[in-house]
Amino acid sequence: MKKVKFYVRNWMEYVDIEQLKKQIDGRDVYLWDNMQREHLEPFLKERGIFVKGTVDNREELLDGSIYFIIALWGRNSETMKKLYDHKLQEDRDFTNISMYKVVSHVDGYYKDSCGNEIITEGSVENVEIHLLGYHNRLYIGEGFGCRDSLKIRMRGNAAVHLGRDIRCRSGEMFFQDSVSVFEGHSYLGGNFFISNFGGEMQIGEGMEVTDGFYIGVMEKTKLTIGRECLVAKDVKILSGGGHSLYDLEEKRNIHMQDNIHVTIGNHVWLGLGSQIIYNTEIGEHSMVGAGSVAKGNYPAHCVIAGNIARVVRENADWCEEDYVSYEEFMEDWK
Repeated sequence: MKKVKFYVRNWMEYVDIEQLKKQIDGRDVYLWDNMQREHLEPFLKERGIFVKGTVDNREELLDGSIYFIIALWGRNSETMKKLYDHKLQEDRDFTNISMYKVVSHVDGYYKDSCGNEIITEGSVENVEIHLLGYHNRLYIGEGFGCRDSLKIRMRGNAAVHLGRDIRCRSGEMFFQDSVSVFEGHSYLGGNFFISNFGGEMQIGEGMEVTDGFYIGVMEKTKLTIGRECLVAKDVKILSGGGHSLYDLEEKRNIHMQDNIHVTIGNHVWLGLGSQIIYNTEIGEHSMVGAGSVAKGNYPAHCVIAGNIARVVRENADWCEEDYVSYEEFMEDWK
């Protein structure tokens, strides 16, 4: 049996069965096709809803006399048009498991019938929030601002906290079955891409980011970034492998480990085009050289560079301003 798709599991966890039975109203129940049938049919049967068959594009079944359930991923515009052309209504004649809504303006509070909730401390402009699935939670703090455009895509059971005074230019965020916290007082440049699919992400206050930032947090992994970090252009951070990698001798998935993570300390400078790979720890007040690939454990107050990066200077520190003398730096630092 194939693994149940997340969006189907998300629907199973939050669907109101009694409400679904009211919508069915005694009609025969069909699935749209065989997509995820091996999981949906027994789930429905255990709750007293029996599947008679599949629609499989048979036009004669689209007359309102049956009730059907669609388990496609996302919203297929061609399919939805066909249903609307037949005068069929969602939640009256059919259920689309991939519930999808776009919220383009929130001023205070939003909640829908799928348990999705958005709380904002003030009006939020230039942001599209795409809600797919159930039980998504988004908080946007006071002073949030986007100069160009931001898309936040939440794909079920995602909790996101964007703290106060976060500013950005343009980018995309994807979240699914995960917890993500941005503590605030930060700036994100243009064309960033931040995703968290099944992991944990904690980003401290005061992060400054140039363009092209990429974060990929994978299932069952954790990313932690400390306070006051500086991120140069085109930096990439990956908290996991992303795909399965097998050791054929040991007969195991190398990526299936406990405590897969990336931890970056306070006041760390990630240089131009650097990459931080999973199972890496970088100590506070350290610097990663341009174009470096960091994987491993690195101490505080050092400079690392290379592929794979190694320590090239110890007992080091840095500040964001250029041409600051050591005496001025120490005076300010103390």
